[in-house]
Amino acid sequence: MQVPFVRCLPGAAERSSRLRTLACVVLTVVLIKVVLADTAVAVDPPAGVLVGSDGRRQPARLIAIHPDRLVIDGGEGDASERSVPWSEVLRFGPELPGPAAIDAPASVWLVDGSRLAASRITIKDLSLEIENPWSRALLPIDSVVAVQINGPLSPAATAAGGRLLESLDQDDAAQTEDALVLLDGQVRRGGLAWHALEDVSLLQAAQQDREVALQRPGQTLSTSLARVRWIVTGTALRATVESKSERSEHNFPELMVQMRDGSRLVLGGVSDPARWRLACGVDIVWNADQTIHSHVQAVAPAVVDGLLARAAPLRYRAVPWFGSPPPLHRETTPLRNRIETAATSRLVYSLDRPRRLRGRVVVRDARWAAATSPSPSAFSATDDSSLIPACRFTVQTVDAQGTVTTRWQSDPVGAIAGENAVDFDVVLPAAGLLILGSDSASGGDLPVPQWRDVVWYEAPAS
Repeated sequence: MQVPFVRCLPGAAERSSRLRTLACVVLTVVLIKVVLADTAVAVDPPAGVLVGSDGRRQPARLIAIHPDRLVIDGGEGDASERSVPWSEVLRFGPELPGPAAIDAPASVWLVDGSRLAASRITIKDLSLEIENPWSRALLPIDSVVAVQINGPLSPAATAAGGRLLESLDQDDAAQTEDALVLLDGQVRRGGLAWHALEDVSLLQAAQQDREVALQRPGQTLSTSLARVRWIVTGTALRATVESKSERSEHNFPELMVQMRDGSRLVLGGVSDPARWRLACGVDIVWNADQTIHSHVQAVAPAVVDGLLARAAPLRYRAVPWFGSPPPLHRETTPLRNRIETAATSRLVYSLDRPRRLRGRVVVRDARWAAATSPSPSAFSATDDSSLIPACRFTVQTVDAQGTVTTRWQSDPVGAIAGENAVDFDVVLPAAGLLILGSDSASGGDLPVPQWRDVVWYEAPAS
């Protein structure tokens, strides 16, 4: 039988081809979305180092934070999970913790030492509603020390902001008056008309050049929010952390958590994985589609027994090659703890019983603008010679008869691009005095020695 010839309508072949092409495009888009969705969920846990309360170090990845423990795995090549009680943790985080930047247009600094990066801030009923990509919170105004806008802030500006807030609180007027700190550093004081900002988005108001008023006896000072960096509350307005800490319903050690966006949380409780309670009583509610894997950078108990940076030395002696010696600098939070001295110096501590001393030493180049993680670009931009600053480190004890015994001595440690750290582990007798020493091995004052993650504790020799 002869099959009749069927003539296609004009354009039918072209339409069919276009439909097949469109179907392929739709299928491709759907597949891409599925792959991206799977990728968004399967975020690798943040990798770093776990430093124990005994000073031991091990590579790890953060899995979970619980009221009584930290859950980690062993990092690359070791996916076995294990729990570590908080009493055995000094810190988890990057090997070389650097100063944090506020990677957001705004931030709110609280009475318990927390600070929250914010992408939106709205004032309602004398409270601040804040949002960021990972959480939201309602902050009573009496829990707020300062609101920072017109950001983001670099690490140096973030650190300078902390020092500024401390100095403003020492001002006699800080008790009764609020303050505006302008972008140019100018400080204006008075009573802030918070009610005039009701239902106002601070970030939008700053973009729209809206003004805020400070009330003073007999006058009103108006300032454009576009010119403001800090809004600082008067100290009389703030509640004490002690009074609010009674709201905590859980037996939870106070923790410090550093987030990738520059937020720093002082936690007083974790009622569930989606809700964290700050020490000042404020709840941080995690957004449903976010996990700690994407946002937590470091975590540590707020108080660790035996952290040497918290112990004031009996004496600090520095011998500069030129000029006056730099002051002793101590950072005492477990998240970022270090003792920084002059290139040639001695620190003296009292030894009242046998101890074990563990930690690490590194050297920073004084030509680097800030104590951040060294990088080749930062080094080459400031180095005009082949000199690499270096130090030798020593740990010594002195007994009752005045005999000095060297317990440990390093080879020269150089300030090179990257981390050039040397670990030490020393058993100390009850010898009367402990001396931590550094000596410039390269000559001059360019090397800046640091003692990091140093703990001392009672432990038998092994």
